[in-house]
Amino acid sequence: MSYPRLYQWTFGNRVPQGPFQGMRYIRACVGSALWPKLLGTYELELNPAVEELIHWQPDVIVNAGAAEGYYAVGMALRCPQATVAAYEMFAEGRKLVKLLAAKNHIGNQLQLAEELTPALLQERLAKAVRPAVILDVEGAELELLDFQRCPDLRKAFVLLENHDVASGSTLPEMRRRFEATHTAEEIPIVPRDVKDLPPGLRRLAGLGFREGLLPLLDEGRYAAPPWLKLKPK
Repeated sequence: MSYPRLYQWTFGNRVPQGPFQGMRYIRACVGSALWPKLLGTYELELNPAVEELIHWQPDVIVNAGAAEGYYAVGMALRCPQATVAAYEMFAEGRKLVKLLAAKNHIGNQLQLAEELTPALLQERLAKAVRPAVILDVEGAELELLDFQRCPDLRKAFVLLENHDVASGSTLPEMRRRFEATHTAEEIPIVPRDVKDLPPGLRRLAGLGFREGLLPLLDEGRYAAPPWLKLKPK
């Protein structure tokens, strides 16, 4: 039996674990690996921070670099009280966000657009009481997370993927900008192992399929800067 058929038979095309357990997923992705999302192991080092953000009960969630909607749709499912604004530059990504939202019946909760600017971010944050921001924007965090143009960042819970740019990692600058208003926690990338697989596949690893299953967990991240969790003081 092929892995796709085994997955469908075992999990019914629903994410089997992690913060978005139960989300119905599509068989396509943008700019990342698909299998970790299907298996619920995608960026698993963030799971405690994502659960903390959900428990914080945001009323507005801004997700830039939404790709096909893993976080945008997942957070909409976990935070039904929140409006989710998803931004994705690639047309194929926006198409897939719509498909994923429809598959999970959260279309009315989700607002989708192409590009997030500092002005649009400030507009979203100003209208919110407890906003959250999830960013994976390939270095554009230096432009977006600007307190002069977005003063209401002071009240936002931020999960930020830092990036290496021409001048170096964005991490030190992000820590400096948020030092006065937020507590900061770095979240490093952790190695994956078969123990991270959902139980239905973990048993197969013990039956001699370990080498075939490990590549399903690979996200292609080896020396990436850590994520940063920024929570308002």
